Amino acid sequence: MASSGLPSMYGANAASAAEDQDAGLDVWGFLRRRKSFIIVFAMLGTGIGYMLFDRQVPIYRSTALVQVIHRHADRRMDILVSERDLKDAAFEIKSPSLIEPAYEKHQLSELTLLQGLPPIAAYDQIAGMTEVRTGLDNTNVVEIAVQGARADEIRQIANAIAEEYVNKQMENYKDARGELDALLMRQREGLHVELKEKEKEYNEFRERSGLMSDGKNPHRERQQAFLTQLATLSLEET
Repeated sequence: MASSGLPSMYGANAASAAEDQDAGLDVWGFLRRRKSFIIVFAMLGTGIGYMLFDRQVPIYRSTALVQVIHRHADRRMDILVSERDLKDAAFEIKSPSLIEPAYEKHQLSELTLLQGLPPIAAYDQIAGMTEVRTGLDNTNVVEIAVQGARADEIRQIANAIAEEYVNKQMENYKDARGELDALLMRQREGLHVELKEKEKEYNEFRERSGLMSDGKNPHRERQQAFLTQLATLSLEET
């Protein structure tokens, strides 16, 4: 019986394989024959996906808006200065020169997101969390957005950066105004000294040339009077 059954089974498998080759790959038949495997695999994938979703940390986003304004200035110059400040904003806001005072003045080292980090690493962490957009809707508005896992802390970071950016703009304006005032004062003093020198040279020239107060030369005046008198005498003789 065993010897007669083996050839029969082999023949059946060979016939099935030949039919599959003739009809092509039977996908639905393959799936039906392995339903239990597919169900287990689907349940396993669902469980892993749920675990990953359940363990995922939510990311929050906090945004601060800053408007760049230059008052009491020429309109064309105002536009040029505002555009320059907007172009520099993205680099300046994420630079250590601005993040450092924000970190120090606003006690950002006490935040959970930054605890345990040395200052330099904390600066890099804040810069990586920060995104800057300028020229929103063709306006001089700067958007400072901070992303992180703690909503209250990223709001504090965004406000600290925005405040320090405003302070830096005010300092730059004061420095520029102070430099302009000093430049104008130096120019005024230089012009005053130059004017005094010119007045001195003019007075010395008047003393040497003998000019009268109306700018006329007395020697030329006497010469003209002598020539007029000489002409008169010549007419009388004739």
